[in-house]
Amino acid sequence: MADDLIDPELGTLDWDDQLQYWRNEDFPLSERGTISLSLSPSSDDDHAPPRCESLLALLRSSIAWVRRHEPDLRLAVALRMIDLYNETWREDEFDPTPINAETFADRIHLTSLDVDAEGELTLYFDDGDIEMFGGHSIVATLSTDHKLTTNPYLIG
Repeated sequence: MADDLIDPELGTLDWDDQLQYWRNEDFPLSERGTISLSLSPSSDDDHAPPRCESLLALLRSSIAWVRRHEPDLRLAVALRMIDLYNETWREDEFDPTPINAETFADRIHLTSLDVDAEGELTLYFDDGDIEMFGGHSIVATLSTDHKLTTNPYLIG
């Protein structure tokens, strides 16, 4: 079992023994709101204090990068999901005509950021107030060099 982590910038990251990661359920990311933040260690060695500090540094740098690029991330997701929405999920009641990627990007909100010990990021977005995908979340995974590793997909 790992201890909770307390960081002046990140707040308290509670250890979830069942899921094996640290989590802050109410992290203030931007003016758009708070997100759920999690940090996944790769092994039991990551629980040792020196490794925890390097993981916290990785998490801080990942958050800083996401803060700087969050609008671009939403647009990148929108560009890859817009056809699915317009061709399959769009309802005339909410969108009588197809919408563009910018409108799509404005509707979605980052709700969760997961960072693994290698620096890969998994971002979860809600599908907007009108639930463009019936309330399903949109998932995007970024490599350590912050490139999408696959097309975003729906879960939930």
